[in-house]
Parts: sequence; structure tokens; C-alpha cells
Amino acid sequence: MENDNKQIYTVRKPKRLHPALMGCSVFVVIVIIFLSVVLASFYKTPYAKNLAGCTDNIKKVGDALERYYVKQDTYPDDLKELVPDYLPASALRCPADKSAEDSVSYIYIKPDSKSPAEFIMLSCKHHKVSGKMKSKFPGAILQYRKNGTITMIPVTD
Repeated sequence: MENDNKQIYTVRKPKRLHPALMGCSVFVVIVIIFLSVVLASFYKTPYAKNLAGCTDNIKKVGDALERYYVKQDTYPDDLKELVPDYLPASALRCPADKSAEDSVSYIYIKPDSKSPAEFIMLSCKHHKVSGKMKSKFPGAILQYRKNGTITMIPVTD
């Protein structure tokens, strides 16, 4: 009769992940951490900041050229004619340009009325990479075309 009052309890062990699934999870976490470190280091480099700033400036100068053209029915002979009515003088300087501060960084070629839409009006050649960075990032030439597109051409030298 003593056995009738006893209750039997079973203890279950918690289920564990399959070892292969655990290994894959660890691998994915390591890859994500690695990629975040690599991408973070790229976007913190002065090269990336200069390239982004230059792209922004070229877009501003290109927009100012178009506004000038709409108002004057011709393009300016020199980029300095755009200052101060169409854009600030700081937009004429590439962040990567280390020359005199009052100079214009961008190469400007005045288009005529017969120039095609792909005509290159502006270009910047201040994004050459040297030293250790050369193996990680290619240099670039930024170009602004008459149709408003900006292209980046990798430079390998």
C-alpha cells in the first residue's frame, strides 16, 4: 500500500542544438562581425570622406552651371563666375585638394550649344591613393557630364 501514494516524476534534459547548426551559427556571427569592422574602417578613412565630399561639390557645381545656363543662355567662361550668385566659393574646392585655398579644384571645359549630353564638363583628379591605402582602394577621377550624371573612373597607376 505504500507504493500507491508515491508519484513518479521524470526529469527531461533540455534539447540542445545539433553541433553542425551550432557551428554554422558561430561562423555567421564571426563573418558579420568581420564585415562590420571592415566596412566601418573604410567609411572612417579620409579617402572615403573626401570622395563623398567631392561628389557632393561636383553635383552642386553642375547644378549651378545649369542654373547659370538657364538664366544667361550660355555657360560661364570660368567657374568663379558662379560665385556668389549660384554657389558658395567653398563648393569649388575638392576636399582632397591640398593646394592654395583660393584656387578652383575642378577642371572645367565650357560646352557649346552643339556639345552632346555625354560631354564632360567637370572633372576632379585629386583622388589618387598612395602607400598602404593603394592596395585597398583604387584612386578615382570624378566626372560631371552635361546631362547631369556623375561618373567615377577607377585609376590604377
